[in-house]
Amino acid sequence: MISGLERQYPRLDEDIGGVLRRGPDTFFVQELLPFQPSGVGEHVFLHIEKCGLNTEEVARRLARHAGVHVRDIGYAGLKDRHARTRQFFTVPVPGRAEPDWTVLENEHLKILERHRHDRKLRRGAHLGNRFRLSLRVLRGSRRDWDVALHRLERLGFPNYFGGQRFGHDNLAAAARLLAGTGQRLQRGQRGLLWSAARSALFNAVLTERVRTGSWQTLLPGERVQLEGSHSHFLARRSDADWSALEARLHAWDLHPSGPLPGSGTDGPEDEAAQVEQAAL
Repeated sequence: MISGLERQYPRLDEDIGGVLRRGPDTFFVQELLPFQPSGVGEHVFLHIEKCGLNTEEVARRLARHAGVHVRDIGYAGLKDRHARTRQFFTVPVPGRAEPDWTVLENEHLKILERHRHDRKLRRGAHLGNRFRLSLRVLRGSRRDWDVALHRLERLGFPNYFGGQRFGHDNLAAAARLLAGTGQRLQRGQRGLLWSAARSALFNAVLTERVRTGSWQTLLPGERVQLEGSHSHFLARRSDADWSALEARLHAWDLHPSGPLPGSGTDGPEDEAAQVEQAAL
């Protein structure tokens, strides 16, 4: 099931297109945090720009340089190797002078800022990411692009997980892991495969909702997410304020959601559950 979920996703605008080549000249990512470093504490808080390196490789370099275990390096999320990305790391240096971080700088890594902080940066602590993408070999007229961009501004876009989440063989490896036929993996590798599998399930449901035109519609039993947060709740047709919920959805204060299975997660009910089950 999992290995068969790679597909071409339906598009909203067939008249336009272009080529996106992942690389430092065409793909830029800036991590956003909802807080500022405290300025005091036993952790060094580093703002780093990297290209040609993934987040885990940067963490290993920081750990070796500071003489600490890599698990003690804090970061909020994983960033792509094939892009120019800026993100934050914390390194514990309790009771001793911090090393010279500039020694690590080269064409692939640059220290933008350093501060002190009072705690380790945890996974998922970031507010989000700001992307800047450059398209080449554009297809479509200027008018086609104007219409499409205006629609995008008004309606948003289906938020699929992209190809980088699935890697070269992650879905097939996840299927083997679920079947118990894969090789023994380290915890981090297992996490990447589970993430790929969950993302494929999400994309399958979103594909079906785009195909049926319900991706911007509030379905009975839907779990809706609040704008700008991870909070969500169940929307039932029996709710007295159903029309108010629909109004909030159209105002982008609420968003329909899709499945990201895991322990402790609650799924949808009623019609929304039926749509998910049919898609999967």
